[in-house]
Amino acid sequence: LDNGNNLASKLEKGSEMFLCPITKDIMIDPVICEDGHTYEKFAIERWLESRITSPKTNQQLLSRTLIPNHALRSAIESWNNSIEQVRVFNDTLK
Repeated sequence: LDNGNNLASKLEKGSEMFLCPITKDIMIDPVICEDGHTYEKFAIERWLESRITSPKTNQQLLSRTLIPNHALRSAIESWNNSIEQVRVFNDTLK
């Protein structure tokens, strides 16, 4: 049981790369902005309503175009599934 809890803890610590730089929450709908960084879609859309600068670098953006980051979205979904599977497994051992 300790190994399962330890694994879940390690998986959760790896979530930092899935955090939106604006919201600091794990992204659900990640998109790539013109600055090359990935943000949660609703957060960067809100940001770009009143600014044309990068939230990460504060540099001027040439475009407000956002591109879905399918690879990151898939990685986040896999990560979420892994954590859920560990939790279910741990619950069966109790």
